[in-house]
Amino acid sequence: MYIAEYISEFKKSKNPYYLVRAFSLLIQEGRLIESLWSFWCIIRYNPSKIVLGDDAIIQQAKLLISQLNNDPFFLSRNNIIEKYKTNYLLKLPTDFNGARTESIVETNGMIIIGEYATASAKLIVATKNECKTHLFYQKIKGVRHIHSVHQIGETAKLLIATGDKKKMVDQWEIGLGTITFEKRLSKRLSGYTTSIRVNNVDFFGTDFSSRPNYITTLDGEKYFFPLIAYKKFTEAFLNLNNRYILSINLGHKPIDEKIAASIFDTKLREFIYCDYVSIPNISQDDLSN
Repeated sequence: MYIAEYISEFKKSKNPYYLVRAFSLLIQEGRLIESLWSFWCIIRYNPSKIVLGDDAIIQQAKLLISQLNNDPFFLSRNNIIEKYKTNYLLKLPTDFNGARTESIVETNGMIIIGEYATASAKLIVATKNECKTHLFYQKIKGVRHIHSVHQIGETAKLLIATGDKKKMVDQWEIGLGTITFEKRLSKRLSGYTTSIRVNNVDFFGTDFSSRPNYITTLDGEKYFFPLIAYKKFTEAFLNLNNRYILSINLGHKPIDEKIAASIFDTKLREFIYCDYVSIPNISQDDLSN
């Protein structure tokens, strides 16, 4: 069982065995520092308040959410091939699981895809003429899968975030039909599951299940989600009018199965909406924890 499952069993039964097992897994999986950070966040940072915002934007977001269904934020191997086969030679490995939409970037005549699987983090780089599989992250102990791939504006810089024991962010250089590792920007606490560029600023969303989550920037500014989304990890960021971020946040089964949506005003740096929503058939599996 996962840590969240042991905690869930403890809450139901009050049997300390489950709490001990959860703590044991916490140590085994190297998540002690991560847990201490989350504990500090609970003490130091309250959920953000929701301020009065543009009602037209809120209605626009609700309409967009109502049109989402059938797991819109994850593409299987076959989904990826079908969607992008016209523009790229996609000879994906037969054991390639698929990717989150947050881990697919098209740039400079190629597509970069980060695998999201139970224990596989292959990196695909494809052009019209070739398809390469990079095993860079397969060789790093603690990297379970790739959370997000993000290009910084129109630059030749690419940020790749991993999870789950190793929540890292690396910077890569985009070349002609290839990408090259440059440096590690963060070694821990930063395996962002979401990323977006709005109004020329890069924003990222955290992946702490059942713990405080926030939107952050490359400068380290942090904006904690309102109460409803506070302890749900970020699943997707959507751009509204190049000013607002519509964030979809999920709870970690079996503790929390509700979906939350919030709207963040990147100009005023405040939340104008947060509520529970329904998205049919969206996956809330245990790949992210």
